[in-house]
Amino acid sequence: MVSALSRLVDRVGEGPVSLSVSLTDSQEVLSLRARIESLEKELDALRASYNHTEFLYRCEVVVNTELLDLCREHGIKVRRSMFDRLRE
Repeated sequence: MVSALSRLVDRVGEGPVSLSVSLTDSQEVLSLRARIESLEKELDALRASYNHTEFLYRCEVVVNTELLDLCREHGIKVRRSMFDRLRE
């Protein structure tokens, strides 16, 4: 907003300047604010779900790594695909 106003002021004296102003109905503004609030709540819920899923995945990786270590220590053969999963 400030840079637009500053450009307008800089052009004063160069010729005709046109200025356009539009007003928005307060009901529309309130409706849009409510929509923003709703979307922010939805985003917060999605972030919480993502964080929980990521936590569960990390826990699974730790448990799988410990299981692979135990199997290796006791000479139990493990499918090769189990090692490939650790690199993903």
